[in-house]
Amino acid sequence: MLARVIASVTVALSTFAGPALVAAPHAQADEVASAEARVAALQRQVRITTDRLVNGTEQWERDRAALRQVERRYAAVTALVRAQEAALAQSRVAVAVVARRMYMHPVQDKLRLAIGMSPDQVLGLLQTQGELDKVAGSDTEVVRRARLAQLSLMRKHAEATQLERSAQALADRSAKRMHDLQALAADTSRQLSAATRLLAQARAREAARLARLARVRPAGAARCATSSTGGMSNGQLDPAALCPLWKAPGQRMRTDASRWFDKMSVYHWRKTGKPLCVTDSYRSYARQVDVYRRKPGLAAVPGTSRHGWGLAVDLGCGVAQFGSPAYNWMRANARRFHFVHPSWAEPSGSMPEAWHWEYTG
Repeated sequence: MLARVIASVTVALSTFAGPALVAAPHAQADEVASAEARVAALQRQVRITTDRLVNGTEQWERDRAALRQVERRYAAVTALVRAQEAALAQSRVAVAVVARRMYMHPVQDKLRLAIGMSPDQVLGLLQTQGELDKVAGSDTEVVRRARLAQLSLMRKHAEATQLERSAQALADRSAKRMHDLQALAADTSRQLSAATRLLAQARAREAARLARLARVRPAGAARCATSSTGGMSNGQLDPAALCPLWKAPGQRMRTDASRWFDKMSVYHWRKTGKPLCVTDSYRSYARQVDVYRRKPGLAAVPGTSRHGWGLAVDLGCGVAQFGSPAYNWMRANARRFHFVHPSWAEPSGSMPEAWHWEYTG
């Protein structure tokens, strides 16, 4: 029975653990994340319970070995009890003979009462009345042996009773321990099964949502004419060379840069439920002059900024903080869409700007 419980819990753990437990990246996928956390917690509980079952099994085997020792001791003691009962019976016969002799040849008048007593009563009378010393010769040894046999038998009876109680207590304690562990394992396994079913349902709903998102295609880049900026100047690009960014009103980049940025933003949306948050992109020469005037220590000299070529973008919504989840997402994913965080904008760079990202083409 115990082996089957451990096996079932182990199967449950191996069935529900595995690569499926990947944190849901979407704010609207809290249901999935919550279900995954619940399953993960139950998996940990299953492992703990399995370990406890294994340890409990080992303890149960030790209890059984101890119980067998107690049973062997009990059998030995009860055998001694039977032997001593037989010896005491013989002693009682001898005491009865002494009692009759005492009646026929009394030591004191009060010992005449012995003729109406049982052998045990005679023995008690001799002990309590202090008359044993007055019984002559071999009769004294007969009574002494009878008294010792009686006392030894009483001790063995007490020992046998204590062993019986110990054996029962050990058996009850061991049985309760294993019953509690089996109940815990079964309950944890049931909870894990239920949580995994809920997780599967949540993932199915999330998969359907992602499938709908997968059909979303930004349309802006398709309307843009060209990516060429030949013959143009920084901050003075032909509007035809610029394309609106998806889900970023008023923001534009060079056509090829916008295509890759839109792909990255859609990918971000599919993973998190939100497009990338753009605070600045293409910057005209006049705007660069204004920014440089207001932020001379931060903005590039007019005519030198990558913003002026439509190849740089500033991001918000958490990306502007080094080490934030949003920033770390960009660090992990931007390069596959041909965007990088320039070295000068790194925390150790000459002008740390977590929000600034550039298209490399």
